[in-house]
Amino acid sequence: MDTIAILRDTPFFKSLDDTELDAVAKCVVERSYGGGSLVIQEGAPGDALYLVRKGKVRVEKEAAGKRLTLAELGPGQAFGEMSLVSSFPTSASVTALEDSELLAIGRLDLNVLLNWNPILAAKMWRSFTEMLSVRLRDMNERMLALK
Repeated sequence: MDTIAILRDTPFFKSLDDTELDAVAKCVVERSYGGGSLVIQEGAPGDALYLVRKGKVRVEKEAAGKRLTLAELGPGQAFGEMSLVSSFPTSASVTALEDSELLAIGRLDLNVLLNWNPILAAKMWRSFTEMLSVRLRDMNERMLALK
């Protein structure tokens, strides 16, 4: 599947038209990871949004000396989105559970694109806030289930 088709099928990019998808696709870098490979180390600087093209990854957080699984993500799902808006260290580690192909969109490349096209920027920020809202709601439910 080509990059534009993957972007089109990813909820994060659902509101973009073909011209906008093409512009975003030019910012994409393909990366491959073998099963067990570390993609992101918790505490490292974050610099990209990742889309799972193929394979599966696990998002984990270190807490009280234990590794807590936050999510397992497969094709079409995204992670690292917080890196797009802040330069804070990453809040979790991500490991490939199997051989995985990821599409990375760097913060600097995306910022240039969004500064160039304010309509695309508005659509992307809307998608970004929707994604964070869903994740926050999910985390709230998980926290309540622990009580």
